[in-house]
Amino acid sequence: MATASKRLGMVKTSPVSTFTSVVDERNGVVVMAMGGDAALEHVDELESAVTKMVARSPKKLVVDLSDVSFIASLGVGQLVTLCLHVKRKGGRAVVASPPSATREVLDRCKMHTVVPLASDVDEAIAMLSGT
Repeated sequence: MATASKRLGMVKTSPVSTFTSVVDERNGVVVMAMGGDAALEHVDELESAVTKMVARSPKKLVVDLSDVSFIASLGVGQLVTLCLHVKRKGGRAVVASPPSATREVLDRCKMHTVVPLASDVDEAIAMLSGT
């Protein structure tokens, strides 16, 4: 069966994008590493990852965006939801390692007014550890 883009004569030359999320713990801090595209076509995977982390209710959370190649407003909204949930439960969150294009989107959305941004995971862990 032909896809809509093929029927319309459009050819997608870039590789198929995906969204991934891996959770680890370092020095008592939960590190959620996201990768790929945080966009509309991956809404189910993104919401599932956020829902699982909300259920976990970590007291200290780093969201590592170093492998995020694209973030849409939906992805920013999910980040805000997650970080605000952690705050409401008495915890703290830091967003770490956004690549330049992702950082530009977060800056335009004034993400720093919701959650601190760190240049890398080590800096984020230090911010949460008070060192």
